[in-house]
Amino acid sequence: MKHFVLLIKRLAFLSAISLVLLAVLVKPANDPQGPGTVDVAGVWRVSGGYDNRKDVCIKADGNRLEGEFIYGNYCDYPHEDSYFPPQHASGMARSLFLSGTQEGASAKGRISACTHVKKLVDDCHLSLEYQASFQDAELSKDTITIKYKPDYVKHDQDNTGQWTNCNVIPNGADEVKVTLTRRKPCNSAAACSYHVTRDEIRRAVEEECRKRHIELPSYWEAASGIGNSVPPNEIGFVLPLEQYPILVVGGVSVDPCKSSGDGAIQVELFVVEMKKVNGKWQKGKIIKRIDGAGSGDFSPKGLNQAIGGGLDAANLDQYRVGSSS
Repeated sequence: MKHFVLLIKRLAFLSAISLVLLAVLVKPANDPQGPGTVDVAGVWRVSGGYDNRKDVCIKADGNRLEGEFIYGNYCDYPHEDSYFPPQHASGMARSLFLSGTQEGASAKGRISACTHVKKLVDDCHLSLEYQASFQDAELSKDTITIKYKPDYVKHDQDNTGQWTNCNVIPNGADEVKVTLTRRKPCNSAAACSYHVTRDEIRRAVEEECRKRHIELPSYWEAASGIGNSVPPNEIGFVLPLEQYPILVVGGVSVDPCKSSGDGAIQVELFVVEMKKVNGKWQKGKIIKRIDGAGSGDFSPKGLNQAIGGGLDAANLDQYRVGSSS
């Protein structure tokens, strides 16, 4: 019996050792991937580069990093007239701001930007979006620093002014520095769960116009910008209302970190004269500007409320042909 008791105690002791070793060797799945690893998940404000002053949501999965656009993910076709751009060249959506891998307090990967020189698209046939590679990005709790060199394009020019013999030199341009600063306080879960994309703007505009019996021409979606001076956190829409005839030029400003009731989505509107010259519509003078025309929370419902409020504040019926007001 004495030997049996000793055997039981020894087995219990060995079992305890096994449990300790198991706890040491098996790391929980949500633990950082190693000593010195920086948690970069959250909402960040971009400074520098093509997407200066935009907000992005960075998500981490193991050592993989992805930065998603919360708004402003669209590469517009670089046209001279932002009210009536060519119908075939309205732009393209970008899926990610950045993607890459993280090791401790450093990362490498690719960052997205848009081609904003019209001749590079028309004459050199380059894509509206390009991605540049970066190495050794510096990560800290509240700051991310990325340095990269965009491609450089050498070209000739023929006697008609068209660019020819376009030659892309990878990483041949001057270095660009992009700094991301963590937004706080910010409910990252809420901010990262919704994206105010061009399709979302289109959905909300069409729904709110339908409620108010405002007829939109089939080509309105192509007019996605409101000019080169538009703030980075603002997404534009242009509604050519031929039955009035006016242009309703709108800007949807977004701050995903604002609390409920604080107007995370704001809409300002311009009412612009529209006239036909030689059978083609052209924009005229600005008739009215309405700042803070509508507002809503950071959600699909809030976007609808902001756009609907803006349309109501503009009182568009007063401009309709035949109106007595």
